[in-house]
Amino acid sequence: MYIAHGPISYLANEAIQSKKIKRLKMSEQILVALCALLFGILPDFDIFLLAMLNVPRFIHHGIVTHTPIFYIVIWVVLRGLIYVKGKFLNKKTNITLDNDLSHILANTFLIGTLSHLFADFIVDSIMLAYPISEQKFYLIKYLFEPNLFASFPFSVMDSIEIFFITLFIYALYRKFIKKSKVVEISLKILILIGALYIPFTIWASSNTYNSAYLYQDRNQVTQDLDHDSISDGQDADVGNTEEDNLEKVDSNKLLKEAEDIMTSGKWTNQHSNMFLEKVKDAFGGFSSYRIISQAHYNLRLPIEPVLRDYHIKEYGFKSYFYSDYEYPTLLFEYLDKKEMLEEIKMGEENSIVPGKIFFLIEKADDSNSGSKKEEDKEHLNILNLGLTLEGNYLAIVLEGDEYLRKHTYEQVEEIYNGEFILYVQK
Repeated sequence: MYIAHGPISYLANEAIQSKKIKRLKMSEQILVALCALLFGILPDFDIFLLAMLNVPRFIHHGIVTHTPIFYIVIWVVLRGLIYVKGKFLNKKTNITLDNDLSHILANTFLIGTLSHLFADFIVDSIMLAYPISEQKFYLIKYLFEPNLFASFPFSVMDSIEIFFITLFIYALYRKFIKKSKVVEISLKILILIGALYIPFTIWASSNTYNSAYLYQDRNQVTQDLDHDSISDGQDADVGNTEEDNLEKVDSNKLLKEAEDIMTSGKWTNQHSNMFLEKVKDAFGGFSSYRIISQAHYNLRLPIEPVLRDYHIKEYGFKSYFYSDYEYPTLLFEYLDKKEMLEEIKMGEENSIVPGKIFFLIEKADDSNSGSKKEEDKEHLNILNLGLTLEGNYLAIVLEGDEYLRKHTYEQVEEIYNGEFILYVQK
């Protein structure tokens, strides 16, 4: 969960302590509201602690600061301090923080922090029973696994978060803002849209290929299997073998992953309607490159970190955001520079080795001459790419493919009128 922890904490606190909060002065109610927001995000401050200790931030859901007992103990201490605060606070401060307000603030701390952990329990996993057990508990984490290519706000988890944010905005309006029929109606419509967006994302999720977790065992996600402090999803050398992920992939395993993807029948990012095409793309519909990327990722050998490192070495740093890189072009350049590509001239008797990356490169004039051929590579036009399958089938997305399906080489050749050069990974 990203930004809804504060809003959820506020809503929970207002619901649980409603009668007590209403008896406070407005200035005190504002203080409680601000504290509720702060306490709602407080458990995630362990990220800064981990950064200071040079510990990877992705483990923060698995440490003591993300357990209920941690905050219950602090709450007990806070409640104890309330009864002795008169001994160390001056008179003016003690009057300002009277017992009623102090108890409400202490309870707000407990409600805010536990609501944070409950939200994490819903969409992720935490150690609810610590220190009795270090087992992680979860609710819908694996029921609605996110799509690898769908960023915020396009997953089911994101839609739940958005809905709570709309409720929070409406609650703030009801309590602190001057009443207006236009604003009232607008906010209710916003809540309705937020509520309807949840089933929409569930429907979209059922139509997309959702595999974004890095599994070690069944239903056990492990972010850093090789313990090198780099999340495997961003690690160019998973396993620390001194070979990058593209160099050590097993083509037989890659073939199996490609077959599983192509037989899933899930969305591509293609549609006859331009708007729906953008919607499908945003929700993670497959392009040809995404087939390659997902197949490698499923093997715990992501290729984007490899290609980003290649770009940095060849052209310098471009961006921290992975989406800013032209991966199909970088993939061709990388494989070509490593001499891992060969041109294949297909005939009636030829067959393509399965489990390999391939490229369809637009033909250029005089492309058969050696010097011209090398020059054309610098200005190549990648018509398409994908993975080779058994029986000369190709894992590729073609124009008009609204759902994933395998294509024969002959079908691809017919679509592009044979005006391409076929390069296949060695």
